[in-house]
Amino acid sequence: MKVEDAAERSGFAIWTVRRMARQGLFMATKPRGNRGGWEIDDESFHDWMQGNQTARGNAAYQAMRGVA
Repeated sequence: MKVEDAAERSGFAIWTVRRMARQGLFMATKPRGNRGGWEIDDESFHDWMQGNQTARGNAAYQAMRGVA
């Protein structure tokens, strides 16, 4: 998935998702080097969302799930 898709799903800003990819919080690669941007592994991102977002009680994630 692209950074824009991950930002939309998570509720985070695009630049925040890029920063998290650089930090290695989920599996992501730059298949075209610095010319093409990040490609984020769907399963890894989903697992990260389940573990991290629930623990932090992120409002965007809770809203997405219908909790808040």
